[in-house]
Amino acid sequence: MTQHLRTAVATLRERWAFFALLVVAFSIALAYRGGLHFDVFLDEYWFWRQTLWFVDRWPPGIHELRNYPEPMTPLSFLVWGVVEWSTGAGIAGARLTTLAMGAVLLGLIGLQRSVAPGVALRTCIGLLVFPYTVALSIHVYTDVPAALFTVGGFWLYARRRPGLAGLSFALAIATRQYMVVFPAALVAAELTPLVLPNGLLRTLGAEPASFRWSDPRIARSLPIALGAASLLAWIAFFGGLGPQHGLDDWPRHNVSVAGLEPAYALYFLTCVGAYFVVPETLLFGRVRKMQELLLTPRALFFGLGLALLYVILFPIESDVPMGPLNRAARLLLPSEYLGPFSGAIRLMAYGGLAWLACVRFARFDLVFWMLLASACLMLASFEAWEKYNLAVLASLWYLRSNANLESPIDLWTALGDEETPTRSESGLG
Repeated sequence: MTQHLRTAVATLRERWAFFALLVVAFSIALAYRGGLHFDVFLDEYWFWRQTLWFVDRWPPGIHELRNYPEPMTPLSFLVWGVVEWSTGAGIAGARLTTLAMGAVLLGLIGLQRSVAPGVALRTCIGLLVFPYTVALSIHVYTDVPAALFTVGGFWLYARRRPGLAGLSFALAIATRQYMVVFPAALVAAELTPLVLPNGLLRTLGAEPASFRWSDPRIARSLPIALGAASLLAWIAFFGGLGPQHGLDDWPRHNVSVAGLEPAYALYFLTCVGAYFVVPETLLFGRVRKMQELLLTPRALFFGLGLALLYVILFPIESDVPMGPLNRAARLLLPSEYLGPFSGAIRLMAYGGLAWLACVRFARFDLVFWMLLASACLMLASFEAWEKYNLAVLASLWYLRSNANLESPIDLWTALGDEETPTRSESGLG
């Protein structure tokens, strides 16, 4: 058997395994819910209500698009609205649409040609470890569409189609405004090496570069920057961060500087450690590598800094974090038996997971900018809900399937073994 044939057989087996994994994961979730016709669940009430609001005014005009009673951008509501207007299938039809989007999201990760056999499948398993991946895919929530367009932007960019990538990021922003952090991080990762001093770049572990207007990074970053700038168009359209009616109905989305919550950013790092670094370490046999990283002076610096931040900024008995990780911590460390030590041990566990995340990604590259921007965004979140991490985790697992993330990642060259498309094929026109 030739090497080419062995590779083809291995790829075919991996793809069949992916489809089997997908069927099992979604079948379990649907069996638990009894199909797609279950009662409206939690925030589905608001999202489905908004969808029907648009359907009742179909097709919505400028006035409706500017004055609907939700604080986020409208794309997901319009997609579900088209499905409901054309089929009358009710909320089950909208759930089926979201499920299809969740399957495509996983397919972008699990069906691509990755750096080595089995890598794509393992990264797909890693994303499924995050409980909200499947759970949100069978509900009418906006997180899955936003994550799909975000990963789609990275997927297109890695295939050297920056124009289409910018469009995908714009669609992500049209679904949830805060998706702007991803194209912004990509632009920062491409352009900051051109403007920062070479000495600082070497200190940060990045490749030195010199600024030239002819540098291809400038041209390919322009469509991504335009995609990020679509948020400004929405702000101009709404006259604010979202529809005024929606912001008035949901005042918790109007966050002032005084209302910023540093604990939410810290808990975001905790979630990255729990839902990416730990599964990646186990799935890819990186235990020894992590041990080496944790024994470096840089790791000690991060550990002391995070310990100080958690002690000062994270309420020891906080009930704020929402999600399976927080519930598991409270179940395993009950205050009924451990008393005041319960909160302290839980705080150390949260800090330890955040430490793993910082040590794992202590580099000046795309992942650094993505995590920094997302952590800053979480400062202004109205709650530390773990589901908000879906787009970040999906993007991390996608990047992991393209590169080993051991050194600063250049997404543009991560798939360098593929044929480079011509300008007409690149999405630039």
